[in-house]
Amino acid sequence: MSRIACFLAAGLLLCTVAASYLVLRPASDEQRPMVTALTEIRPENPLHGVLESTASAQLVKIPGEGAAVRAVLTFQAKDGRYCREFEILADSGSSTGIACREQGHWRTEVLASGVAVPADGNFYTPAGGSDEAAVAEVFEGLVQGEPLGIEEETRLLGAGW
Repeated sequence: MSRIACFLAAGLLLCTVAASYLVLRPASDEQRPMVTALTEIRPENPLHGVLESTASAQLVKIPGEGAAVRAVLTFQAKDGRYCREFEILADSGSSTGIACREQGHWRTEVLASGVAVPADGNFYTPAGGSDEAAVAEVFEGLVQGEPLGIEEETRLLGAGW
């Protein structure tokens, strides 16, 4: 691998971590390892509330952060878990990811950084899922059948999963 390719790969990794930190960081001042912050989505983080109880396409603004989060779609994985694709929107950068619910906890399966987008959510999102290659690849590897329809998603959210 050339030096330029190494620098680009390192830069992409750094951008992914930096963009996701805004929403995935602990709400308190308590410091936790970044690996935990990137894999387990703790209940005190705004993303957890969106994944747990907000219908797809509803934008949830994060007060004082200049950012917003929304679930894009919900689907059942081949192993029976329920998963949601989500977007973190901020003027400084955006991220798209997939998290799956496992034993009552949300865990990030993939997170990819993107370009800066308005935190008001005023932009186009593909209806069939992410156009980020890494997220699309993980989606295809996880999904069983089609994403859930609004009625089935509403039933799951109402029942608390």
